[in-house]
Amino acid sequence: MINKKVAYLPTGHLEIYKVFEDIREDELIFEEQNTITSGLGVGLSLLFGGQGSQIITDYQLRWFQLGVSGDVDNYGVSTNALGSAIDVEANYLTEGSRLIVHTHDQLVNGTTLNNKVFAEIPFYAIHKTSKTSVRFMIRVDKNSCNTTPSMDLNEIGLFMANPRGQDTLESILVAYRPHTAITKTDDFALLYIWEINF
Repeated sequence: MINKKVAYLPTGHLEIYKVFEDIREDELIFEEQNTITSGLGVGLSLLFGGQGSQIITDYQLRWFQLGVSGDVDNYGVSTNALGSAIDVEANYLTEGSRLIVHTHDQLVNGTTLNNKVFAEIPFYAIHKTSKTSVRFMIRVDKNSCNTTPSMDLNEIGLFMANPRGQDTLESILVAYRPHTAITKTDDFALLYIWEINF
């Protein structure tokens, strides 16, 4: 009998809802599989090879970015950055916003890009759903990302915190999805429910 090793690749699934404060029901506006990018492989190889950070929390998925140039016809595992990520804190933190944002470095194709803007995924929004699955409940409240003129959000990425253990945070894209364009207003919050299966 020949033993064959089966390679199990991480997968993911993303749902996006408009969430209203009035009597309207939450509206599912997007649901698709996402792409686990090569950045996850980079982060895990640093972890298991003992060549990256020695602090386990540096490998957590703690940051996300939203963007406005997602291309649903041209992306894949080699995607290493959003098409056009929101790069100004004020575009996340419009009046009354409850998001926590941070400016730090991003690793893209082995190159460090300085002063990129990330929004934090709070610990209470991260749930282990099985031995091999984690769900991220990312809420962009009704008062966030409401710029003038309005932005059409159409991409999102999840980032590993700091896998190389740099003194200055240096995050890497590990999951990505372009999606249907959403014109964000203060009429609704957005809820991204993102499940990653390892």
